[in-house]
Amino acid sequence: MDCIRKYFPGNPIHIHAQEQVERFYHQWGFQSEGAPFILAQTPHVKMTHPAI
Repeated sequence: MDCIRKYFPGNPIHIHAQEQVERFYHQWGFQSEGAPFILAQTPHVKMTHPAI
């Protein structure tokens, strides 16, 4: 997160996280968006962290 603040300040972060680690990303301030989907034969969820 420090690198994000330094090199990309003010930009939200968008990721596709595997469902099994969704809670981990919630601990870092990410919010889940929409329904789960399959990517590379694994359930994923789109997640966004607000601009930092």
